[in-house]
Amino acid sequence: MSGTPDILQRIVEVKHREVAEARAVRPLAILQAQAESRRGDVRGFAAALRARVDAGGAAVIAEV
Repeated sequence: MSGTPDILQRIVEVKHREVAEARAVRPLAILQAQAESRRGDVRGFAAALRARVDAGGAAVIAEV
C-alpha cells in the first residue's frame, strides 16, 4: 500500500478542483447576491418539521 495516495488526500484534491471550477462558473459575489435575494424564502427548520408532523406527514432528516 505504500506509495499510493491516501484516500482522504485524494478526496481533498478532487474537492479543491471542483470548488475552483465552480468559482469559475459562478463567482462568490454572485452566489452571495443570489443567497441574499432569497433571504425572505427562509422558513424555520424546527417549525417546518413540526408542521409536517402536525399535518400527519413524516418529518425525516436524512443524508445519503
